[in-house]
Amino acid sequence: MRDISGPAQQQGLNTDMIKHSRAGALGLAVAALMGASQAAAQTTLGPVGQELAWSSAAQRVGGFTSRAWATRGNGVTIAIVDSGIRADHREFEGALRTGFNAFTGATGTTAVADRNGHGTHVASIAAGRVNNIGMAGVASRATILPVQVFATGSTTDAVVARGLTWATSQRAFVVNMSLGGSAPSIPMRDAMRAGVNAGQLYVVAAGNEGLANPSWPASFASEAWARGQIIAVGAVDNNNVIAAFSNRAGTARNFFLVAPGTNIIGAYHTGSTAYVGMSGTSMAAPVVAGAAAVVKSTWTYLSAQQVANILFTTATDLGARGTDPIYGRGMINLTRALQPVGTVSAMGASGPVALGTGGTSIGPATFGPLAAAAERGALTGVVFDGFGRDFGYDFGWRLAAPRESSASVAGTALAARMGSQSVTMPGVDGVATLRLSASASTVDGSAPDTASFRFDGTDGSGWAVGYGDARQLAGLSPEGAQAPVHADGASLVTSGLVRGAAASAAWWTPVSETMRLSVAARTENGSQRLFHDELGPQARSRATAVDATLAWHVGPVAGSIGVSAVHEAGGRLGNVDPSELGLKGAAATLAGHASARWQAAPQTALVAAVAVGSTQAQAGAASSLVSQVEDTTTAAWSVGLAHTNLWQDGDRLDLSVGRPLSAVAGAMDLRLAVAADGATGAPLMEDRRIGLSSATPEHRFELAYTAPMGERGEFGLGMMARQNADGLAGRNEAAVAVRFMSAF
Repeated sequence: MRDISGPAQQQGLNTDMIKHSRAGALGLAVAALMGASQAAAQTTLGPVGQELAWSSAAQRVGGFTSRAWATRGNGVTIAIVDSGIRADHREFEGALRTGFNAFTGATGTTAVADRNGHGTHVASIAAGRVNNIGMAGVASRATILPVQVFATGSTTDAVVARGLTWATSQRAFVVNMSLGGSAPSIPMRDAMRAGVNAGQLYVVAAGNEGLANPSWPASFASEAWARGQIIAVGAVDNNNVIAAFSNRAGTARNFFLVAPGTNIIGAYHTGSTAYVGMSGTSMAAPVVAGAAAVVKSTWTYLSAQQVANILFTTATDLGARGTDPIYGRGMINLTRALQPVGTVSAMGASGPVALGTGGTSIGPATFGPLAAAAERGALTGVVFDGFGRDFGYDFGWRLAAPRESSASVAGTALAARMGSQSVTMPGVDGVATLRLSASASTVDGSAPDTASFRFDGTDGSGWAVGYGDARQLAGLSPEGAQAPVHADGASLVTSGLVRGAAASAAWWTPVSETMRLSVAARTENGSQRLFHDELGPQARSRATAVDATLAWHVGPVAGSIGVSAVHEAGGRLGNVDPSELGLKGAAATLAGHASARWQAAPQTALVAAVAVGSTQAQAGAASSLVSQVEDTTTAAWSVGLAHTNLWQDGDRLDLSVGRPLSAVAGAMDLRLAVAADGATGAPLMEDRRIGLSSATPEHRFELAYTAPMGERGEFGLGMMARQNADGLAGRNEAAVAVRFMSAF
């Protein structure tokens, strides 16, 4: 049995002769990735200058990325079964456990003094410290357990087996073996088998003969008893091409990785600050051993088999596509190994929860409180990948999606005030009137084309049907057409809950000379749009609303009272439930509303409307983070002034102030995983309560002027100011909209 250091050894370097230049510390932090990220964030300093330049192997495999630096192998022991170690070398300050001399049975640092240099070099590649001198290892916080089984360049199988048994007794998680021979060794096999049963991971150099198969003991990797806990490692050059001297994957291809193994700088035994460049699969193996330690330290509950499988699964494919006889599974990729692998799911009260994908929409009633909860971290927890590893996750990430701009809101409000171009067809002998109306979509694509067909009987009854923008269709019935927009109490409710493209129908009839009963229904019939983007079926709450209104008028005063019932099959209060926040059944809202109009002068009217609604409580879906949502109370109001014939016949000036539909009471209870137990990986659950009432509800101030232009045209100018827009405290916005309509 001999060490595997490779055919080439470069000139030794001594840092005593090198002037260090440090330009500044490089701050690295674990970033919270949107969708999935590591749970714990930590900021550390990475190597710079010459130390970074001399650490090419660790750098190439991702050892200096922010996620790798969060742990750096902390708490994990790597046994270096080799020629011993230079204990006083700067790379090993605070890194060493008591060593073992497999020849004599002695323990201690002096018992494993390295007189060859190979073990010192290998140990530094795996776990050399970051100290602004020399180089840094892949797992620069891991603990090193030096086990001396070489005195010169060769040894016996029995000595190596004795060293392996010691490493097992000391519970080293990773055992690096940069050694090999031409034939299998029964003592070594038995020692490694015991280590596998004890939960150890073996990383073994493949050998430097340029053969088609790894040498022994690397070839044990393909044995059934190895359980995937032995990784054979080949070497690649600076171009990621298999080194000429490296043995290939061959029969061990399913358990074979490659790593940088040419001209690797590492610590040397000739001095406490001595370094040397070496090549060989001996140098490639500790790169993998260090990577394994980093993965284990990040998720301490992972088994050796899981760590190995993660490294195999996330390796960068080289050579022939897929697993091949040259590169095996590919090149070690620590960056990918620290990212989620396989299906990612959350953990809720009833078990695993699938994560939603794609766009969704958040209704205005509770957007502010939910956004505030997300801002303070109330919607953050952890998710788990296919290996059961926990990653930090922001379940409120959809709240960061673009919101409808104030310009769009102002434009839509102006379009609704202007109504639509229509063609009126009087009935025979004045019995009835038919009106066909159409309105183009908004410029930004947030509202679809709208068309309606209306019938007015001479007795005051009538009906209407329409399709298009749900907000404009709210004005089909006579009550919905009062000025300004939302002067009708019913529209205060339905315009906030029935959104996007909708189909609508209305019917009305007089019940006395001063009273009229109207019934209207609207249902979402298409996807919502935002800034020309089709949000898709998953962005629909599939809402249906039915309004019943009794309107009356006495002289210059008119008013109405009524009820609205809203059924949302796929959401609640305009929110579309992503799967992880899904609710059981449909949301049912019942609202009462009232409006009043006083014709103060022939051209001047004062209008007001108010609505109060209650949405019944709902339990969370079977696969959801939501335990329940309490009964939620919502409210909206609007007051305004309308003046006609201000500067010309047919023009109109509207002034209004109001609050769109907002929650005033209610809460959502969540149960979600916030971490994983460090020993078992079991989810650690937490109950959270999120209030849905808005402390800073939105208030809108609107001014709109519309005027006819020619025989078939209409001009509109709208100005809107929004205080705490979308319920977000301090978000104050203003917008101006101009619209011109003409029939051809």
